[in-house]
Amino acid sequence: MSKVTLKVEDTTHKKLLELVSKMQIKKGRRVTMDEAIKELINHARY
Repeated sequence: MSKVTLKVEDTTHKKLLELVSKMQIKKGRRVTMDEAIKELINHARY
């Protein structure tokens, strides 16, 4: 899989970091930004 860099505004970046933090607490393990974005995409599909 190739690496992709997304440029987002500071407010969006902060919201993503908050989401990652909440996911880590919920899952009890480290969560990557990729996992958080994938979960957002999957959530938006349904």
